[in-house]
Amino acid sequence: MYATGLDIGGTKIAGAVYDNVGTELTRIIEPIPKDYALFLQLCVNMVERLDQACGAKASVGIGMPGVISRDGNTFYAVANIPFLRDGHPFADDLTQHLQRSVRVANDGQCATLAEAFEGAGQGANTVFGITLGTGVGGGAVVNGHIISGRHGMAGEIGHVALPHASAEDGEPLPCKYCPTGCIEGYLSGAALAKRYERLTGDNLPVADIAARAGSGEQAALQVVDAYCRGVAKAISAVLHTYDPDIVIISGGLSVLPNLLRLVNGYVRDYALFKDIETQVVAAKLGALSGLRGAAILGQQG
Repeated sequence: MYATGLDIGGTKIAGAVYDNVGTELTRIIEPIPKDYALFLQLCVNMVERLDQACGAKASVGIGMPGVISRDGNTFYAVANIPFLRDGHPFADDLTQHLQRSVRVANDGQCATLAEAFEGAGQGANTVFGITLGTGVGGGAVVNGHIISGRHGMAGEIGHVALPHASAEDGEPLPCKYCPTGCIEGYLSGAALAKRYERLTGDNLPVADIAARAGSGEQAALQVVDAYCRGVAKAISAVLHTYDPDIVIISGGLSVLPNLLRLVNGYVRDYALFKDIETQVVAAKLGALSGLRGAAILGQQG
């Protein structure tokens, strides 16, 4: 059985079809159109092109940013594709055009699904994925299936209040969804850069701050250490709600020097008890995990 995944990003749609052992056969990328009719037609066209590439009608799964209902027809928050908030039943429309079932989920949830099946979470029953980058996202997979919740926002760890917040965490950046501050306000890339600027007066990109920490600069090391303690505090909320076997970290900030070592050390300071067995590990599948996870989602029907 062949499986097609579409990964809808900020400006582009990536599509790929996989064979029954998960080998990618073909991948295509297209820019996102400006209105719903063209967007829908492009998604249909991409799936049909991938069908032609594998010589069969593949199952279809789609991952995209935002809070999306379980049926894939209601979009509560999709900043990069505003026309999807106009009430279009996206999954139903695709199903009608393609004459097969279509599954739609948040891209972070899809990435966690891929890691659970083929990446760092293989063999674990309860997997929680956290993306640390421009924003902070997450997703939960239990027994091989995404936990989406009633409105599709299960796992949106970025918009939870930071547990154990204190002066050492600094001031969070504002968030339109969380006026009193949230995990994303403390742990986004912009928040890390702002923390470094407050300490040193230098406005630097995260990559430069990471490089300075790697070379031993004390200010950068101090900022990275405080950031990792903040990540550990955020993970304590995950531990106390999902109690996962494993927490998988991905995203641009996951490569900060010593992040995993520091987070695994600090997380026990904020857990209900010290001898927790949950490990915090790095993702294995990289940037294509969302695409692969979307294909797996489609296979699940």
